[in-house]
Amino acid sequence: MSDLLSLTAAQAAERIAGGELSGGELFEFYRERAAADRAAGEEGLNCFTWVAGDGAPDAGEGPLAGVPLAVKDLFCTKGVPSQSGSKILEGYEPPYTATVVERLADAGATLLAKTNQDEFAMGSSNENSAYGPVRNPWDRGRVPRLLGRERRSGRRRPGAVGARHRHRRLDPPARRAVRDRRHETDLMARSRATG
Repeated sequence: MSDLLSLTAAQAAERIAGGELSGGELFEFYRERAAADRAAGEEGLNCFTWVAGDGAPDAGEGPLAGVPLAVKDLFCTKGVPSQSGSKILEGYEPPYTATVVERLADAGATLLAKTNQDEFAMGSSNENSAYGPVRNPWDRGRVPRLLGRERRSGRRRPGAVGARHRHRRLDPPARRAVRDRRHETDLMARSRATG
């Protein structure tokens, strides 16, 4: 099972499509890890504000069929708590899903969890969430700085592979308003699939 951790999303999708791995098996592997971290709270990495319950959902069809997806708590997801890292919105379940999350689901990804964040995305260190700070998995004494995120100056922070999606291309309710319209949505990964 530990080899599942080393799979990229593209490799996982390829194995699922080839029948070497089931989407349910992959989902449950990551769900158990996310649930354990959630249960540990601030004693763990405190990465998640919500984790899917037992039982893998049916995998969709598409290039990401069966690949589990964790989205930032900032993005609205129908029927799932979407709190923006704030107690003010605790328990809020929106009646719609953000366009970017819908597009990932349309590509076959399955929603696994919502990730912790600075309250209302007002920060970049993940230290100012109403649900406690997120811990750096490599050094718990340091903050888990999000690499690859757009700075207000328009320069990207280096260090991670990602795909940019400009806010103007998303429907207005796609995510909650943040401090300025130049804030962008990034998809983050360990590597970029080519093809």
